[in-house]
Amino acid sequence: MGTVRQEAPYRVGFDMDGVLADFAWGFTLTAEEMFGTPVSTAKDWHAWSASEVLGITRRQAKNVYAAMTDEVWRNLPSLFSERTEARLIQLGNSFNYELVIITARYDLVEDITKQWLRDRNIKAEVHFRDDKGAACMELGVHTFLDDKPKHAEAVRDAGIHAFTMDWPYCEDSPGIHMVRTIGEYLDEVRFCFGIEEAPCVHE
Repeated sequence: MGTVRQEAPYRVGFDMDGVLADFAWGFTLTAEEMFGTPVSTAKDWHAWSASEVLGITRRQAKNVYAAMTDEVWRNLPSLFSERTEARLIQLGNSFNYELVIITARYDLVEDITKQWLRDRNIKAEVHFRDDKGAACMELGVHTFLDDKPKHAEAVRDAGIHAFTMDWPYCEDSPGIHMVRTIGEYLDEVRFCFGIEEAPCVHE
């Protein structure tokens, strides 16, 4: 039995790396080959800065980022469970929701990023921008989840409901809600704004 369709979908925003995809794994895998540093995941990082986590210079960190291969980008692990993946698929096809991804990734991995989502059957708009607050305003995003405190603060300051991941490097900040998982974020959105995860889908 379907739910009532809204006049306009609720636009739920996500960052990509450190939120949906485990960029830390891909970065540290590449750094291991270059410098012999250990491989780790997003949950292991004690700071947002890769150079601080690995004890390398900023220039070296930039070189690692540039050296990440297409294969590494394609194989970044998901940071959500199978159950949450099913919810994201449903929401991406729902009349009540639209998924919007705003990522600071560089344009050269645009196709790989979109394919990563298609491989998981997640339907979402994807925008490549670093100015998350302005982007959320321009794109009509209602809530946004990021792992970088600076970006979450920009979203909050733009008057958008801001969320951040509960990683060790993310600290409590006024007006920013912290969540442990993507599933918890979706629960918060549903609870706070009372919009059903409708089973009816776009044709």
